[in-house]
Amino acid sequence: MRKFGNLQAVYMSFYSKELYQDIVKNWSGICISYFLLLIMLYLMPEMFRFHRTIAEYVDEHSPKLLAQVPVITIKKGEVSMDAASPHFIPFPNKPDPLVIIDTSGTIDSLDNSTAFVLLTKNRMLLKREANDVRTIDLKEIDSLSVDKKRVGEWIELFKDWIALITFPVVFAITAALYFLLALLAVSVGRLFTRILNVDLNYQAILRLVIVSFTPATALQAAHSLLDIDFPMGMSVSFLLTLGYLYNAIWVNAAKEQ
Repeated sequence: MRKFGNLQAVYMSFYSKELYQDIVKNWSGICISYFLLLIMLYLMPEMFRFHRTIAEYVDEHSPKLLAQVPVITIKKGEVSMDAASPHFIPFPNKPDPLVIIDTSGTIDSLDNSTAFVLLTKNRMLLKREANDVRTIDLKEIDSLSVDKKRVGEWIELFKDWIALITFPVVFAITAALYFLLALLAVSVGRLFTRILNVDLNYQAILRLVIVSFTPATALQAAHSLLDIDFPMGMSVSFLLTLGYLYNAIWVNAAKEQ
């Protein structure tokens, strides 16, 4: 039976040889719950910093963007606006168009354009990639009015929710990366077991690897919370993990003797 729970293991991973012995003797499987806790430990400050960066960018640039938004009216699927057509809304601090509104029919495509949105008299074109443009027919819209206030509300929603919306994707990518690093560390761990002459199976080494990630992950999280750059952070963290892994295997070798 395990002596230490996941939360205890987080802080004991920095110093406790008893923890690393318990991981080999009493823990089972590949400790998925601890692995997920570790990803959360890494991601929470990273997502907080991401949200703060997005919020600062939006607060700085949105007033300039909103100042160029005309009043757009859609009635029975047809677009009109209170500005000359075509109307261009550029990127922040760049002259290239981000949004084009053209009810005159002069522009009907996003080909060779930097714009991501083109609003014509009866269609909206959205560019997701260079060769991936989605066309939305506006004929189903009976009545809609868009002005600076409404666009501002949309921007605020984007600012408030973008970190939460992207979190599942970021979590999946981070978990996959950590697991690949864990498999690489297991290969090194098997070398350590031969050097230290200790008999550990693959799952036991993997459990030791996952818990050995904790100090390095905490170091990365601290840098994120304090908004301090961490040059070569991934490489330094991996080497630190291997150092803890060697110690974890060594304390189990010492117990066998």
